[in-house]
Amino acid sequence: VGHRLKGHLDRVTCLGWSKDGKHVVSGSKEARVLVWAVPAASAPCTHDTKDSTTSTAKDLSHDDKAGELAGTKIAADAAHAAADAASATMSAAASAASDAKNLLALKPCEELNMGSGNNWALACTFSPTGRFVAVAGLNQKIAVGDWRFQRGRSYALHQVGNGDEHLGSVTALCYLGQEDGLLASGCSDSYLRIWDVESMKMIARLSAQEDEVQCLAAHEFSPAVVVSGGADCCARVHDIRQTKRSCVAVLRGMQSDVEDLKIFGANSTTSNFVATACRDGFCRIHDLRNPSKAVMTSQVPENRGFTSIDFSPDGRWLYAAAARREWQVLDAYTGASVLKVNSGFGHHDVVSCLKVAQDGRVCTGSDDMGICVWNVDRPQFW
Repeated sequence: VGHRLKGHLDRVTCLGWSKDGKHVVSGSKEARVLVWAVPAASAPCTHDTKDSTTSTAKDLSHDDKAGELAGTKIAADAAHAAADAASATMSAAASAASDAKNLLALKPCEELNMGSGNNWALACTFSPTGRFVAVAGLNQKIAVGDWRFQRGRSYALHQVGNGDEHLGSVTALCYLGQEDGLLASGCSDSYLRIWDVESMKMIARLSAQEDEVQCLAAHEFSPAVVVSGGADCCARVHDIRQTKRSCVAVLRGMQSDVEDLKIFGANSTTSNFVATACRDGFCRIHDLRNPSKAVMTSQVPENRGFTSIDFSPDGRWLYAAAARREWQVLDAYTGASVLKVNSGFGHHDVVSCLKVAQDGRVCTGSDDMGICVWNVDRPQFW
């Protein structure tokens, strides 16, 4: 397939979409971060068979009962039909991989210098307005810069804080709310830190996990809510206004590290669901109103575990990157694996990270140093 971009010189470790879907930021084991210009989505792939799940599936944001999320009989039957259709169409697609229209090429836009030395980028994200990029990594520091304006020959990133606040690698970043003012960071020292970006100072340090923090997710319309996942086999929901005891709920049921998590409908005022990807080989969905047990668990375990996860914009599907040369589409109601996109479609090594844009496009990064953007429409009928 000729639609991969080799812009990085080492494995890709993190990704992030701009809110308008026009740019992607990516980091790798190099001491630099790239911002890519993303072409407009191509014409979506279609299929003559009618999508039987459209009229029966419920939007997660309108699901008021946790039990309904696990899937009704109608939704389960529809999922099985979709899986059968997917199997047939994937066979045809594999024989014409060179003509696949779901994969978009990326072109590098700007390069941000993170400095010299052993400074892997472990986390990167756009600010809500898309003006700034925040990056962090092994050097225990956070840097933020306006990627649109060049200073000299490089695009400067300015250090946030004194540089000695973190006691380990910075493993996760996320902005809080709809403005560019507050940034949260997760660290291998098990703490969650909140930063005032304008003053470049830390304003809170919260106990997040019992082991290192692996991932973070924030709610756009509830900037005080942050969810963290860690190497202690659980995820925690935090209210950052409660500095002494910020944890308000614990999401349990995982048997290994929580590699990634995502709040469904983070740009919605009615979001109650969190998806997690774990090294134990399962993806799960938790209802924040009943956090003690997952309301959905993927049906087939992934032997090498999952590395990254995200919801489709309507919440109907989960896109999960496996710790191998593929990523999967999962039914968010039943946990059934609807589709596997393997090494014949873009990547030739472990898919390390995955993010979904608001228009539904999927961006994947890999240990093969490549980045791909997938134009997703009716994934069960590719």
